[in-house]
Amino acid sequence: MEKNKTYFQQISLQMEDLLKDYKNQYPKNLGALVRNAFPYILLAVGVIVLPMMEFTHLIATGDIGMSMGLAHTVPIVVVFSIILIRRNKRELITDPNLPLKMRAIKKQMEPFMVYPDVKKYLDGYNAQIAETDKAKQKAKNKFYIIIGALCLMVIAYWSFSKAQRRANIVSRGNTTSTSNTAFTGNFTLGGYTDIIGIKNSEPLMVLSSLKTDIYDGCKVTTKTAQFAILNDQLLLKEVNISGAADTDVFRLIITDTHGLPVPKCPKIIFKATENRNIISSSMCQERMYETDDKLSTNHFNVLKTCRYLHDNMTNLRFLVEKIN
Repeated sequence: MEKNKTYFQQISLQMEDLLKDYKNQYPKNLGALVRNAFPYILLAVGVIVLPMMEFTHLIATGDIGMSMGLAHTVPIVVVFSIILIRRNKRELITDPNLPLKMRAIKKQMEPFMVYPDVKKYLDGYNAQIAETDKAKQKAKNKFYIIIGALCLMVIAYWSFSKAQRRANIVSRGNTTSTSNTAFTGNFTLGGYTDIIGIKNSEPLMVLSSLKTDIYDGCKVTTKTAQFAILNDQLLLKEVNISGAADTDVFRLIITDTHGLPVPKCPKIIFKATENRNIISSSMCQERMYETDDKLSTNHFNVLKTCRYLHDNMTNLRFLVEKIN
């Protein structure tokens, strides 16, 4: 009996060591999964997401300096992620034969199942294995949800970027007029419409003419003009002018009720023959740094200007002048 007791103690110690190794074996918990996946996510960011963001920023703003600055971060991110991957390899070392070892050593306990204490011990041991398996699977399920959410975010960002690039191609390809482009609402950079409180299908503002007479019988016949946001520009749906020559060039200015131009609001230049879907010049152009020769769009000021235009449209007018 004493010999059996000693043998049982030896086997049970081995079983406890194997169970401890099984519990600590990868994946131990959700943190281990995230910790080991993070370098690969970071690598994907460096190889895919950052270049995509650089390209989108360049297309949206034309700011080569900022885009090149983002490009310099790519090799840093890639090298750092590779270092983390190499360091985490130790945690990924597992013993695939561990479950077999546990089953084999449990078989050695079967002759002692006639003893109630041994049976109770084995039942508890099996319960711990089942609980460990359940915890590991639960951690994996949570991890898959996190990865799925990240993938959806990347896809959503890519879809937004694709739509943004299309909108910019339209705006850059038509610096003064887009007579063949449908007026479908606001195409904005950075979610301006949500912040301003309008839908993409709604105009930014609807303005009345300050005065109808332009020169010698040439008049503005449009009673109200609709404006939308197109990135950092305004898009005028339509303005009709009677009595103008085909070669006439006009300038539309947003003013207050006294005719004073609204600060930082872009002017819209158009020909008499191009009176639909007209794009303004870019607004809020500034030098980002004193040493810069090139002007860039200050999107924060664009947002402020657009909010002002929308909130005060009842006190604003549009004025058409002949410039050529």
